[in-house]
Amino acid sequence: MAAFERGDAVSAFNIKDTFPYGSLDYTAWNNAYPDITLKDGRNPPADYVIMKPDAGKEIVVLAKEQEILRLFNHIEPPTIFPWR
Repeated sequence: MAAFERGDAVSAFNIKDTFPYGSLDYTAWNNAYPDITLKDGRNPPADYVIMKPDAGKEIVVLAKEQEILRLFNHIEPPTIFPWR
């Protein structure tokens, strides 16, 4: 989470693994990842797969995805780190 909060797009993909596989949070982090990488100027890996939420959970997952993206979009990469 600390890396994500510093503006590291790759960490968003790793965060999903902190949640149980297939949970709403896991699916939301997984599905937000391509938009986060695109904002960071990259493409998601070729083997990346968007997860279909369980029936009836689509709206909840979409809301979580949008919140994740909103958080990431408000992050300004720090200028103190010369490698960024």
